[in-house]
Amino acid sequence: MLARLPWRVPTIALLLAAAAVFILSWVLRYNDPEGAFGGLTDDHFFYVVQGWQMLFGELPDRDYFDPGAPLTFAVSAALQLLLGRSVWSEYIFCVTALSLGAAMTCVLAARATGSIVLGVMAALFEMALLPRLYNYPKMLVYAVAIATLWAWASAPRTRRTWLLAVVTAVAFLLRHDHGIYVAGAFGVLLLGMRELPWRERVRHGVVYGLATLLLLAPYLIYLQVNGGVERHFVGAYGWSVRDYDRSPLRLPTLSWQPLFEEEPSDAPASEWWNHAPFPALSSYYTWWMYWFIMLLPAVALLLLLVCPSTGPPGWPKERLKIVVVAVLLIVLNSRFLRGNLAGRLADVSVPMVILAAWSLAATGRIVRSGRIEVGTRSLMLGGAARGVIAAAALTVVLVTTAILLRPVRELVGNSGLLEGLEQVLSNAERVTQRVQHTWPLDTWGDSGGQVGLSRYLESCTAPTDRVLITPHLPPVVALAQRAFAGGHMDLRAGFFGTVAEQQLTIERLERQSVPVAIGPPGNEIEDYAEDLPLIADYLNREYVNLGDRDLGDGLVFSLLVHRGARSVRTYQPLSFPCFR
Repeated sequence: MLARLPWRVPTIALLLAAAAVFILSWVLRYNDPEGAFGGLTDDHFFYVVQGWQMLFGELPDRDYFDPGAPLTFAVSAALQLLLGRSVWSEYIFCVTALSLGAAMTCVLAARATGSIVLGVMAALFEMALLPRLYNYPKMLVYAVAIATLWAWASAPRTRRTWLLAVVTAVAFLLRHDHGIYVAGAFGVLLLGMRELPWRERVRHGVVYGLATLLLLAPYLIYLQVNGGVERHFVGAYGWSVRDYDRSPLRLPTLSWQPLFEEEPSDAPASEWWNHAPFPALSSYYTWWMYWFIMLLPAVALLLLLVCPSTGPPGWPKERLKIVVVAVLLIVLNSRFLRGNLAGRLADVSVPMVILAAWSLAATGRIVRSGRIEVGTRSLMLGGAARGVIAAAALTVVLVTTAILLRPVRELVGNSGLLEGLEQVLSNAERVTQRVQHTWPLDTWGDSGGQVGLSRYLESCTAPTDRVLITPHLPPVVALAQRAFAGGHMDLRAGFFGTVAEQQLTIERLERQSVPVAIGPPGNEIEDYAEDLPLIADYLNREYVNLGDRDLGDGLVFSLLVHRGARSVRTYQPLSFPCFR
């Protein structure tokens, strides 16, 4: 028993550290709702609405367009059934999932560096980047995938190949590209297992491919029965390309302003860079973090070439495991980092912080040993060289810490953590009351903007009616508790413009009760008709345009009423026609 203590004590300490990370992350994120719509952002509702559409008896692909995230939608629907019809079910699940991802990152970074302290620092780094609640798959998928890839590299067994196939299939169903990236990382791992005969590598690759295909077979059959596999993937790929082009990457620039002059704000920490006087500080944050993330894989690969091969004990294949993480980060950087850069930096945080922690540990190894390895040669470093390397690493750590002080300060301040347990519990109770009672909407005082439009639709359409919304307003149908019409959460110009896509939309609309539609404002109707001519003709034929309406908060739209719908009264707050 005593002989096992040296192994058990660090393991227990690591689990306790991971548990502490989970609790800290949960408190910080739960007590600081990130969006104005019951604690969720409008982008979060992009996923939520398509999940809640299932509660109206509709299924992805069969009844509405699925951009490639069926399991994410199903999770949102299941949460509503299990935890009740409110924003709270989605909110508490996402907070828990992000916190679990941070705890797993702590364990992975500690395994890679041999240091629990560095593991905790990596998890805190991830938390400080403030990943969006709806991006929980990006935290969980890559934490689980890296753990599984590393386990396979340590002992490439058939059972672990099957486990990787399960992880890949789940990742693919959460969002198709996640599964593709995990599969690519396994391909890198197979190529790098030089001590494994090619025949064995091919065998594992075939088993992995067939197992993944077998696990996805029910989904693929479902797609074929409901419109076809080809239609789904062509449509999903086309949508992703148009969405990516809508917000391309613009390289960040620096605005030379004092770094620490801003005062704290009561805005959510996840939105700190959007609120004055923070935009000046945001330029430092975005510029530094972007280039830190982009250059980190190159730095890590360079360290792999020169660092002495004395990694953590009991952690074989160190170099190959780090190469897999570096390649994964390079791929994710190229795909996830684009427009609205400050809000997307956390999307790549799992492989990034693991690689950062390992790079810091590897630099420490070089400084302590005073040597580097170049091929089979070992070169000793002088005191000056060791000092320069140590100073460079320390500078990067200190600057990164300073850059992250603002979001961390906002997050901790809003949580009440520094004011004691009583304040933390009070804040948690306040947040629970807020998100548990998102509905009914009459508890909200605002009658304008998207909330005002949601209240109108809830009051003036029947629960069985559908609502057609052409602008990108994801919270509206969710808060109104109505299903969207035509198979689309929104029907913006530039999307779903092929003849087949427009005809399918019209066929769905003709089968549904859609008394009211929210169209583009008058100054955009001409462009809309040019991009979606069949849809525009249908709306002109079947609906009466009552003109533009301005509900404030920048929300301007044209109100369209179906020619066969009968108005029974006027909705007084907005003077809109009411159909029940």
